[in-house]
Amino acid sequence: MILYSIGDGYTSGCCTANQYLYASDDKKYFGMHHVEHPDNRPGSFINPIGEIYKAPVMIVGCHRKTLEEMIGELDSYKAQIKEINQEVIAFIGIPDLRSIFSIEHKQLENLFGKGSEGMYNSFLEKWLMLDGMDIIDDNDADTYFEMCQLRDKVYEPHKKVYQLEQFIKEISNITKQVIVYRTTHKESLKLNLPENVSFLNESIVDILAENHEPYRKGYYDAEAYKTLRHNFLKLLR
Repeated sequence: MILYSIGDGYTSGCCTANQYLYASDDKKYFGMHHVEHPDNRPGSFINPIGEIYKAPVMIVGCHRKTLEEMIGELDSYKAQIKEINQEVIAFIGIPDLRSIFSIEHKQLENLFGKGSEGMYNSFLEKWLMLDGMDIIDDNDADTYFEMCQLRDKVYEPHKKVYQLEQFIKEISNITKQVIVYRTTHKESLKLNLPENVSFLNESIVDILAENHEPYRKGYYDAEAYKTLRHNFLKLLR
């Protein structure tokens, strides 16, 4: 059996061993773009569960991974899982669903309103959380923060929930079991899920905040993450 983990930095163990948000931030792993640093992955809460079941763990999540990015990488996830000649239990962390990804200027105009020609060009084909913490050019700051202020108004929960359900279904079709939980998405979700999917409808960030202080860059340390195993062991079949 192998535990396969998809999600953001709260799933991947981000900053538990060092302060690198991505592997490529470390010159030793310069070519490893937008993936978790190898030294941080053992700090993920999935690893203590793997130790109990004597199961290897594969971490494919990383800092600020959005639903849109996860959907874009679905084929890669499926290919990896199909290559595993063992039973797979997948863990899927749900990030804040108010994120966006657009490939056309008109899509952003429809969401945030028309403005000067090309004003949204810098935001095309970028995964944006719109929480004021995305990496942007200084020249785009005014437009970006206006978009952040409007993100609750343009959020389409039914559309996002449907996309999430379809993503989970695709993973569930090729795995023994899927464990789904919320990370930075704080509101409760009502999901229509396959029989082999268990859903912890709680934010692990909120669970951790009850008894722990953030460690580095808003993330928690490995000892704090270990306490989450009790929340997940009862969901495993």
